[in-house]
Amino acid sequence: MLKECEKCGKKLQKHTKRSIRCSDRVNCGAVYQINPKFKLSPIDEKQEENNRFGYDIEAATKRADYIRKRFENGQNNFIVVSAQNNTKVFRGFFNSLLKFCKHNDAELIVIASHYKNLTAISKDEPKQWSRDVVPYIVHGDLILDSVVIKSSFKINATTLHPLNGKQAHGRGKWAIFGHPQQAMEPVATPGDMMPLRLYTTGSCTRENYGVSDIGEKAKFNHTFGALTVNFKGHKYPFIRQLNADKTGAFYDLDSRYTSTKITHGHRIECLVPGDEHVKFNQASAATYTADDSIVKLLKPKRIFRHDVLDGYAGSHHHDRDPVLRFKKFHNNDDDFRAELDQVVDFINSTTPRGATSYIVPSNHDEHLTKWLARVDTNTDHKNALFALEMQHAQRVNALNGGPSDPLRIYIEPRLRVPCVFLDRSKCFIVDGVDQSQHGDVGKNGSRGSAKAFAATAFKMNIGHSHGARIVGGVFQSGTSTGRLEYERGLGDHSMTHIIQYKGGKRSHVDIYGDRWF
Repeated sequence: MLKECEKCGKKLQKHTKRSIRCSDRVNCGAVYQINPKFKLSPIDEKQEENNRFGYDIEAATKRADYIRKRFENGQNNFIVVSAQNNTKVFRGFFNSLLKFCKHNDAELIVIASHYKNLTAISKDEPKQWSRDVVPYIVHGDLILDSVVIKSSFKINATTLHPLNGKQAHGRGKWAIFGHPQQAMEPVATPGDMMPLRLYTTGSCTRENYGVSDIGEKAKFNHTFGALTVNFKGHKYPFIRQLNADKTGAFYDLDSRYTSTKITHGHRIECLVPGDEHVKFNQASAATYTADDSIVKLLKPKRIFRHDVLDGYAGSHHHDRDPVLRFKKFHNNDDDFRAELDQVVDFINSTTPRGATSYIVPSNHDEHLTKWLARVDTNTDHKNALFALEMQHAQRVNALNGGPSDPLRIYIEPRLRVPCVFLDRSKCFIVDGVDQSQHGDVGKNGSRGSAKAFAATAFKMNIGHSHGARIVGGVFQSGTSTGRLEYERGLGDHSMTHIIQYKGGKRSHVDIYGDRWF
């Protein structure tokens, strides 16, 4: 057997079971068959590389170049999805995606997802992809302005947390990876910028995993989904998740796409705005009041409100900041009754006819409870009467078995719209998704996080962190404000809402200024 490369004289190393290659891959890269000892022809080398990836690299590179040129010539709408090797396509979903592309003048991009299911595939069976997806597979990093599609970067299809440690791969851009699980993570970014994002796509192929612990977990997290990526009108793209039901149909905003037809005018089941902090809310126009707002176009049946109260008037975070308390006093920002009246007006004015608001127990809502427990009515003359009224009402309700939450005691009788107050200890399920948790309190009173909630009993929509993300069955919203006074340095916060369709499928919706689509 050859020991040195006939082309450059460097040492040879193992390449595949049937070949060896030159150790100098950059400058030489010659490949030899183990038996016979003759060097492969250039065509054979190309075929060897194609066999390693499982698809025609030249054709996939041409597809990527075509997409890049289309983008440079003004194409701004794309669908990105992954497809697993040696696996059947979910035809209903794939045809629905093609229907979407035709209707919205979108280009389909397929990222090859790699996995060897040893319980279903012979060890000698070559990698290959369904002929349906082959024309749409791209190869190499595909850069579209602020987004890089990592189409030749392999993440094993059974990886439980596919975005762990991938922050550097975007190199200052939003990064999209092909993977059968849908995930999303923000990346800490200078505070005056939109945070960078990492996404995985979901899959258009069927579940096809080995009979093992990790295979069962991958099957559970497998998502028939894709991403719609639209660049029109903003520096950063509008990216939404598309998730298919058992027939392959999916919703996008008010439209439903099947393999045979498209229908419009559908209402969404739930809107979960990013934490609202009414005193500092900057998303009310795009969310509620503009003619083309989310509420007016998508007509949600339920609005789940997280951190509707900021609690700025009496925040315990300000107790040791005399300059800030001085400023609050002179700007009349320390009037708690006035801040609560602002919350009442906001809920009344932003809950449309035919919808119900739900108040999700949240840490900022509880600022009022903490303030009432420590306020000195002998020195806080502005709030003394209000504090005494609330303390009296709390105690009367405690004796009579009523609610002791002061936020509810104050705002419930003043609301003119349907409103339900949720309980942290009682789940509230809508189409299989629990809406009762804010995200600040986790299991057994521990600190909450999206990853921790992903290991619990139900799918969930949560808020709290101000950084939108998807981990397993947990969608986390962002915020409805700009940077708050306690947010300094790098950040991953964004104005991002969750919308939930009939059947429980969900998507994030980003707000840039007054635009959300």
